[in-house]
Amino acid sequence: MKKTIFILILWTLATINLDATYRNRPDFYRALKPYGEWIMLGHNITVWRPTFVHTDWKPYMIGRWRWTSIGWYWVSYEPFGEIVFHYGRWEYHPRYGWIWFPDDEWGPAWVEWRYDDDYIGWAPMPYTSQFRLDIGLRISFKWITIPDYWCFVHYKHFYSRNIRDYLIHERHKRDIFYRPHFKKRHFDPPRKYYIDKRMKDYELRENNKRRESKSEIRHYGKDVGRDNEDFDRNNGDNSRRKRDGKIIRRR
Repeated sequence: MKKTIFILILWTLATINLDATYRNRPDFYRALKPYGEWIMLGHNITVWRPTFVHTDWKPYMIGRWRWTSIGWYWVSYEPFGEIVFHYGRWEYHPRYGWIWFPDDEWGPAWVEWRYDDDYIGWAPMPYTSQFRLDIGLRISFKWITIPDYWCFVHYKHFYSRNIRDYLIHERHKRDIFYRPHFKKRHFDPPRKYYIDKRMKDYELRENNKRRESKSEIRHYGKDVGRDNEDFDRNNGDNSRRKRDGKIIRRR
Protein backbone atom coordinates (compact mmCIF):
# COMPACT_ATOMS: atom_id res chain seq x y z
CA MET A 1 0.00 0.00 0.00
CA LYS A 2 2.79 2.42 0.95
CA LYS A 3 4.58 1.56 -2.27
CA THR A 4 1.45 2.34 -4.26
CA ILE A 5 1.00 5.69 -2.51
CA PHE A 6 4.66 6.55 -3.13
CA ILE A 7 4.29 5.78 -6.85
CA LEU A 8 1.15 7.92 -7.05
CA ILE A 9 2.97 10.82 -5.39
CA LEU A 10 5.86 10.55 -7.86
CA TRP A 11 3.43 10.37 -10.77
CA THR A 12 1.59 13.47 -9.51
CA LEU A 13 4.82 15.45 -9.11
CA ALA A 14 5.96 14.43 -12.57
CA THR A 15 2.62 15.49 -14.05
CA ILE A 16 2.80 18.86 -12.29
CA ASN A 17 6.34 19.47 -13.58
CA LEU A 18 5.34 18.44 -17.09
CA ASP A 19 2.32 20.75 -17.05
CA ALA A 20 4.47 23.62 -15.81
CA THR A 21 6.97 23.03 -18.60
CA TYR A 22 4.31 23.16 -21.29
CA ARG A 23 2.63 26.21 -19.74
CA ASN A 24 5.90 28.13 -19.97
CA ARG A 25 6.58 27.40 -23.65
CA PRO A 26 4.60 27.56 -26.89
CA ASP A 27 2.64 24.57 -28.07
CA PHE A 28 5.06 23.78 -30.86
CA TYR A 29 3.22 20.83 -32.32
CA ARG A 30 -0.16 22.42 -32.94
CA ALA A 31 1.27 25.83 -33.81
CA LEU A 32 3.57 24.48 -36.53
CA LYS A 33 1.39 21.74 -37.99
CA PRO A 34 -0.46 24.04 -40.47
CA TYR A 35 2.83 25.17 -42.01
CA GLY A 36 4.77 21.93 -42.31
CA GLU A 37 5.07 18.33 -41.23
CA TRP A 38 6.47 16.50 -38.22
CA ILE A 39 8.94 13.73 -39.04
CA MET A 40 10.20 10.91 -36.85
CA LEU A 41 13.92 10.36 -37.38
CA GLY A 42 15.97 7.54 -35.90
CA HIS A 43 16.48 7.18 -32.12
CA ASN A 44 13.00 8.60 -31.40
CA ILE A 45 13.94 12.10 -32.57
CA THR A 46 11.00 14.18 -33.80
CA VAL A 47 11.72 17.13 -36.08
CA TRP A 48 9.68 19.58 -38.12
CA ARG A 49 10.15 20.96 -41.61
CA PRO A 50 8.26 23.66 -43.55
CA THR A 51 6.43 22.46 -46.64
CA PHE A 52 5.18 25.67 -48.28
CA VAL A 53 8.54 27.26 -49.12
CA HIS A 54 10.63 27.77 -52.25
CA THR A 55 13.32 25.28 -53.23
CA ASP A 56 16.07 27.80 -52.42
CA TRP A 57 14.60 28.57 -49.00
CA LYS A 58 16.79 28.52 -45.91
CA PRO A 59 16.32 29.62 -42.29
CA TYR A 60 16.74 33.32 -41.45
CA MET A 61 16.11 34.38 -45.02
CA ILE A 62 12.72 36.15 -45.03
CA GLY A 63 12.71 38.96 -42.50
CA ARG A 64 15.08 41.59 -41.15
CA TRP A 65 17.63 42.18 -38.38
CA ARG A 66 17.00 44.44 -35.40
CA TRP A 67 19.56 45.44 -32.78
CA THR A 68 18.67 44.80 -29.12
CA SER A 69 20.45 44.89 -25.76
CA ILE A 70 21.33 41.18 -26.14
CA GLY A 71 22.44 41.29 -29.76
CA TRP A 72 20.84 41.00 -33.18
CA TYR A 73 17.24 39.81 -33.07
CA TRP A 74 15.70 38.17 -36.15
CA VAL A 75 12.30 39.63 -37.06
CA SER A 76 10.67 36.96 -39.20
CA TYR A 77 7.92 37.64 -41.74
CA GLU A 78 6.94 33.96 -41.85
CA PRO A 79 3.96 32.72 -39.79
CA PHE A 80 6.06 30.10 -38.00
CA GLY A 81 9.05 32.37 -37.41
CA GLU A 82 8.42 33.33 -33.78
CA ILE A 83 8.94 29.69 -32.80
CA VAL A 84 11.51 28.14 -35.11
CA PHE A 85 13.94 31.09 -35.25
CA HIS A 86 14.05 31.71 -31.49
CA TYR A 87 13.61 28.20 -30.10
CA GLY A 88 15.25 24.99 -31.27
CA ARG A 89 17.96 24.56 -33.90
CA TRP A 90 18.21 23.91 -37.63
CA GLU A 91 20.19 21.39 -39.62
CA TYR A 92 20.22 20.36 -43.25
CA HIS A 93 19.12 16.77 -43.90
CA PRO A 94 20.13 15.07 -47.20
CA ARG A 95 16.61 13.70 -47.66
CA TYR A 96 14.26 16.21 -46.04
CA GLY A 97 16.18 19.44 -46.53
CA TRP A 98 16.11 21.94 -43.67
CA ILE A 99 14.70 20.37 -40.50
CA TRP A 100 14.05 21.96 -37.12
CA PHE A 101 14.85 20.33 -33.76
CA PRO A 102 12.48 21.54 -31.00
CA ASP A 103 13.93 22.95 -27.80
CA ASP A 104 12.71 25.12 -24.91
CA GLU A 105 15.71 27.44 -24.82
CA TRP A 106 15.06 30.90 -26.26
CA GLY A 107 17.58 32.98 -28.20
CA PRO A 108 17.43 36.22 -30.25
CA ALA A 109 18.70 34.29 -33.30
CA TRP A 110 20.47 30.95 -33.48
CA VAL A 111 23.07 31.82 -36.12
CA GLU A 112 26.80 32.09 -36.56
CA TRP A 113 28.42 34.99 -38.42
CA ARG A 114 31.11 35.70 -40.99
CA TYR A 115 32.08 39.20 -42.07
CA ASP A 116 34.84 41.35 -43.48
CA ASP A 117 34.99 44.99 -44.59
CA ASP A 118 32.47 44.52 -47.42
CA TYR A 119 30.04 41.68 -46.67
CA ILE A 120 28.30 40.12 -43.70
CA GLY A 121 26.80 36.63 -43.58
CA TRP A 122 24.87 34.36 -41.22
CA ALA A 123 23.90 30.67 -41.11
CA PRO A 124 21.88 28.46 -38.71
CA MET A 125 23.74 26.92 -35.80
CA PRO A 126 23.35 23.19 -35.04
CA TYR A 127 21.23 21.73 -32.25
CA THR A 128 24.30 21.37 -30.00
CA SER A 129 24.69 25.16 -29.72
CA GLN A 130 23.81 27.00 -26.51
CA PHE A 131 23.03 30.62 -25.67
CA ARG A 132 23.95 32.45 -22.45
CA LEU A 133 23.66 36.15 -21.76
CA ASP A 134 27.16 36.27 -20.24
CA ILE A 135 29.06 34.44 -23.02
CA GLY A 136 26.69 34.47 -26.01
CA LEU A 137 26.41 31.54 -28.45
CA ARG A 138 28.59 28.45 -28.24
CA ILE A 139 28.81 25.03 -29.96
CA SER A 140 29.85 21.94 -28.00
CA PHE A 141 31.71 20.26 -30.89
CA LYS A 142 33.32 21.20 -34.20
CA TRP A 143 30.61 22.11 -36.69
CA ILE A 144 31.29 21.84 -40.42
CA THR A 145 29.44 24.33 -42.60
CA ILE A 146 29.31 24.96 -46.36
CA PRO A 147 28.47 28.04 -48.49
CA ASP A 148 24.96 26.77 -49.32
CA TYR A 149 23.92 27.20 -45.68
CA TRP A 150 24.74 30.91 -45.65
CA CYS A 151 23.07 34.22 -46.45
CA PHE A 152 25.30 37.16 -47.43
CA VAL A 153 24.56 40.83 -48.02
CA HIS A 154 26.59 43.97 -48.48
CA TYR A 155 26.73 46.14 -45.36
CA LYS A 156 24.69 48.86 -47.03
CA HIS A 157 21.71 46.45 -47.18
CA PHE A 158 21.99 44.90 -43.72
CA TYR A 159 19.32 47.20 -42.23
CA SER A 160 16.89 46.62 -45.11
CA ARG A 161 13.36 45.72 -44.10
CA ASN A 162 13.23 43.08 -46.86
CA ILE A 163 16.74 41.72 -46.68
CA ARG A 164 15.91 38.81 -48.97
CA ASP A 165 15.82 41.24 -51.91
CA TYR A 166 19.52 42.01 -51.40
CA LEU A 167 20.98 38.56 -50.69
CA ILE A 168 24.04 37.68 -52.73
CA HIS A 169 23.16 35.27 -55.53
CA GLU A 170 24.05 31.62 -55.08
CA ARG A 171 26.60 31.61 -57.90
CA HIS A 172 28.59 34.44 -56.25
CA LYS A 173 28.21 33.27 -52.67
CA ARG A 174 30.96 30.67 -52.87
CA ASP A 175 33.51 33.30 -53.94
CA ILE A 176 32.60 35.44 -50.93
CA PHE A 177 32.56 32.50 -48.53
CA TYR A 178 36.14 31.54 -49.38
CA ARG A 179 37.59 35.03 -49.20
CA PRO A 180 40.62 35.02 -46.87
CA HIS A 181 38.99 37.20 -44.21
CA PHE A 182 35.90 34.99 -44.12
CA LYS A 183 37.80 31.91 -42.96
CA LYS A 184 37.31 33.01 -39.35
CA ARG A 185 33.86 32.17 -37.98
CA HIS A 186 32.18 34.28 -35.33
CA PHE A 187 29.73 32.82 -32.85
CA ASP A 188 29.32 36.26 -31.30
CA PRO A 189 27.49 38.65 -33.66
CA PRO A 190 29.08 41.91 -34.79
CA ARG A 191 28.13 44.90 -32.68
CA LYS A 192 25.93 47.61 -34.11
CA TYR A 193 28.71 50.21 -34.05
CA TYR A 194 30.88 47.88 -36.16
CA ILE A 195 28.23 47.63 -38.88
CA ASP A 196 27.49 51.35 -38.70
CA LYS A 197 31.18 52.10 -39.20
CA ARG A 198 31.37 49.79 -42.22
CA MET A 199 28.33 51.50 -43.74
CA LYS A 200 29.85 54.96 -43.19
CA ASP A 201 33.13 53.83 -44.73
CA TYR A 202 31.25 52.52 -47.76
CA GLU A 203 29.26 55.76 -48.16
CA LEU A 204 32.48 57.77 -47.89
CA ARG A 205 34.16 55.68 -50.61
CA GLU A 206 31.11 56.03 -52.88
CA ASN A 207 30.97 59.80 -52.37
CA ASN A 208 34.66 60.10 -53.21
CA LYS A 209 34.13 58.07 -56.38
CA ARG A 210 31.24 60.32 -57.44
CA ARG A 211 33.28 63.47 -56.84
CA GLU A 212 36.21 62.07 -58.82
CA SER A 213 33.88 61.06 -61.63
CA LYS A 214 32.31 64.54 -61.82
CA SER A 215 35.76 66.12 -61.80
CA GLU A 216 36.89 63.96 -64.73
CA ILE A 217 33.75 64.83 -66.73
CA ARG A 218 34.25 68.56 -66.07
CA HIS A 219 37.89 68.48 -67.22
CA TYR A 220 36.98 66.46 -70.27
CA GLY A 221 34.27 68.98 -71.21
CA LYS A 222 36.76 71.86 -71.02
CA ASP A 223 39.22 70.02 -73.23
CA VAL A 224 36.58 69.32 -75.84
CA GLY A 225 35.50 72.96 -75.93
CA ARG A 226 39.09 74.09 -76.37
CA ASP A 227 39.62 71.63 -79.22
CA ASN A 228 36.55 72.98 -81.05
CA GLU A 229 37.77 76.55 -80.71
CA ASP A 230 41.18 75.58 -82.10
CA PHE A 231 39.50 73.78 -84.99
CA ASP A 232 37.39 76.83 -85.94
CA ARG A 233 40.32 79.20 -85.65
CA ASN A 234 42.66 77.08 -87.76
CA ASN A 235 40.20 76.18 -90.51
CA GLY A 236 38.75 79.63 -91.10
CA ASP A 237 36.09 79.70 -93.89
CA ASN A 238 36.16 75.91 -94.18
CA SER A 239 34.96 75.36 -90.61
CA ARG A 240 31.65 73.61 -90.08
CA ARG A 241 28.57 75.60 -89.16
CA LYS A 242 25.02 74.65 -88.25
CA ARG A 243 22.06 76.28 -89.97
CA ASP A 244 18.47 75.27 -89.29
CA GLY A 245 19.64 72.08 -87.60
CA LYS A 246 21.82 71.04 -90.61
CA ILE A 247 25.58 70.95 -90.83
CA ILE A 248 26.83 72.93 -93.86
CA ARG A 249 30.25 73.96 -95.07
CA ARG A 250 30.78 77.64 -95.84
CA ARG A 251 32.31 78.44 -99.24
